[in-house]
This record gives sequence, structure tokens and C-alpha cells, in this order.
Amino acid sequence: MMRKFILVALTLILVLTVTSCNKDKGKLPDGKEKVTEYATINSVKSLFLALNSAEYSSLSLRLSNMAYKAKGKAAADAFSWGMVNADLLTALASNDVGSLPGIASHLKTLSPTLALSDVADEFDQRSLQIVKEGNIKEMDKLASGLITTVDLKLMDAGRYDLYTYMSLGAWTQALHRLASLLEKHGNQTQTGILIQTENWENLLHNLQLIDATDFHPGMEKTLPLVRQLAAVSKQSTDGTLNKEQVSRIVSLSDSLIAVYK
Repeated sequence: MMRKFILVALTLILVLTVTSCNKDKGKLPDGKEKVTEYATINSVKSLFLALNSAEYSSLSLRLSNMAYKAKGKAAADAFSWGMVNADLLTALASNDVGSLPGIASHLKTLSPTLALSDVADEFDQRSLQIVKEGNIKEMDKLASGLITTVDLKLMDAGRYDLYTYMSLGAWTQALHRLASLLEKHGNQTQTGILIQTENWENLLHNLQLIDATDFHPGMEKTLPLVRQLAAVSKQSTDGTLNKEQVSRIVSLSDSLIAVYK
């Protein structure tokens, strides 16, 4: 009887160990360890930090006017929220403090579906003071705080689906805008920043997990487009992309944005 009990206990321990090892371990934005099947996506802030180097000083990112309308569907509105995050970081990169009220308005429009009205309202209040002072350092803090706060809020709630859609929207918008700029005004040595294989593959991994448990009408178009964007990055052999590949990123990201707009 004792031998049978020990055997059952050992079997249970083995099952629990295998289950634990099959989950992807990572870090939350605040450094805490997470255990989940979903991958942590690098923040799009990393792209804009890379743009601060002298190599990209000749590029002039500018915020273009975009209208954001809430669709009342979590996936679409989360994607659009991510796009607004990219717009915010673009405005920050160009020292455009005056764009904050418009960005705040977009967030408030999208927030009800995502249960983020409190976050959007706080952003709105702080942005008014920052515009009044013209304080770019405070704008930097505001942008970083917004992205980190929302990421943590969604992860704590177990909403890795919305976290993934926001990350997808942010990376798609940022790379679309940057690839469009490089296509017209950049040189080939600068195109290396568009190579984001790890991020596209992690996004694809998460989207496949969502697709297995929850249906979204745009997923049948999303998955092939993300696979193709990852494939373009993999085509690089020297850390740069040619003109055709840059144009391909512009086209694919434009198609991806159209899925959710």
C-alpha cells in the first residue's frame, strides 16, 4: 500500500513539473516573474530609443493626423490603443508637446471598451498641465508611465489577449511609419532597425494562442500578415534590408492596420 502511494505521489510530481516547464517564463514590466503560455512582447519604446542614436539623426519623424473611432470590440479597440501609443512616442521623438490633447482624446474614445477610462482620464489631466508648461521631460514620463501602467493592468487581469493586440497595434503603426520614411528618405544602413524578427514571432505565438481559444473575425487575415512580416525580417543576410523588402513592410503593415480600422 505504501509503495503504491509513493508511486502515485511521484507520478503527480512529474506531471506538475512537466506542466510547469511547458509554460513560458518571463518578466512583467515591473521586473516580477510571470508564468504564462503567452510571450512577453518587447515594448515599442525600444524602437524609439534606438532612433535616438546618431545613425538616425537625419530622419525626421512626424505625427500624421489620424482619426480613431471606437468599434466597441475589444480586439479592434486594443489594436487602435496600441497605435495611439506609437503616435504618442512619435510625438515625443519630435518634441511635439502640443499633440498631447489630441492623443488624450483618442485614448478617451477607445477606453470604455477596454475598461481603461480611469487611465485615459488621468492621462488627459496630466497632459493639459504638460502642454501648459511645454515640459518635454514630463511628456517622456507620461508616455512611459501610460504604456507600463496599461501593460501591468492587463497582465494582472490575465488579459494577455488585449495586451497582445495593443502590442501588435503599436509595433505595426511604428514600423509602418518608419518604413514609409526610410523608403523615401533613408539609406540602406538605416534599415536594420526594421528587422524585428523576435517581436513578430512572439506576436505570432500569442495570436495563435488567442486564435485557439477565442474567435476574432480579423484573425484569418492577421496571422498570415504577421507571418509574412516575420519572414521579411528573416530574409536579411547582412543586418539590413533592400528597397523591395522595405516596401514590403510598408505594404504588409498597411494591410494589417486596415484589418482593425
